[in-house]
Amino acid sequence: MAGDLNEQLVSLARQAPADAALVVFHSAVLAYLDAGGRDRFRSTIAGLAAERGCHWLSNEGHTVMLQEDHSSVVPEMDDARLRGRFLLLHNGEPVAIAGPHGQSLEWLRPAIS
Repeated sequence: MAGDLNEQLVSLARQAPADAALVVFHSAVLAYLDAGGRDRFRSTIAGLAAERGCHWLSNEGHTVMLQEDHSSVVPEMDDARLRGRFLLLHNGEPVAIAGPHGQSLEWLRPAIS
C-alpha cells in the first residue's frame, strides 16, 4: 500500500485479524520523517499497543530514534561498535545491532549499560 505511513498505519493495522499478533516492522524509514512526523509515528504505535497489543520492530540508525527528551535511544553506544550498522529495537528497547539491509545481526546482552 502506497501512502504516508502516519496516515495509513492505523487503517492497515485494523485489517489484521483480531486474533493475530500485530507486528509493525520498519527499516530505514523514519530518517525520511521530520521530528514531528517521528513523534506522530511513536504516538500512533503507542495507541496501537494500548488498543490491541503490538510488537514494534524498528531497524534504524541510532540517531534517528530520538526519545522525547531528544536523547539517543542508546547514548552510550559506541559509534565504532556500530560501524554504520543500525539498531534493532523491540518496542523501543535495543535488542541487536543489524546491517541496514539485514545482512548481519549481532544480539545485544539483555541490558546495555
